Amino acid sequence: FLELIRGCEYFFTDSFHGTSFAIIFEKQFGVFLNRSSKNTNSRIANILDISGLSDRVVLDNSFDLDKKIDYSSAKKKVDHLISKSHNYIDSIIKKL
Repeated sequence: FLELIRGCEYFFTDSFHGTSFAIIFEKQFGVFLNRSSKNTNSRIANILDISGLSDRVVLDNSFDLDKKIDYSSAKKKVDHLISKSHNYIDSIIKKL
């Protein structure tokens, strides 16, 4: 599954994990929100908001396939959160 995402040119998903891996692998992507899962949608919306990629939600025929994602800004935001997560996990482990 991950190799398919890593190797693709453009990726469409309706899942949180698909969205996350598209961002990690810096892929051009679009996200379809799942009408039956508000929990999944909120997680997707959260990661898109954090990374500054909220415009990747496919709402209708106006989604612009040609609009390329500039990952320089998104990566800084995501890398900051990854660093915070690592620090948090390290602090928990040190308490054990």
